[in-house]
Amino acid sequence: VARRDAEQGNLKAAVELYRRALAREFSNGQWRYELAVVLKDLQEFDQARVEAEKALRNRRDDRRIKDLIVELAKLGNGDSKR
Repeated sequence: VARRDAEQGNLKAAVELYRRALAREFSNGQWRYELAVVLKDLQEFDQARVEAEKALRNRRDDRRIKDLIVELAKLGNGDSKR
């Protein structure tokens, strides 16, 4: 459901659903990666980086996560919404 909300542009709803799901299944690296992407789309770069780093702990060989972390580092230090 969270993925569908994200695809439909309901990003804030998607974040809430991913967080609820992760509260039950903390180590799901795929969901953490997807949450990080949604947070990036919301320009919540610091939060996205935290989630991406957590995702990488469970999916160390996932190139997409590594690439996302690099991208987030280039987007700046600190959220743009501050």
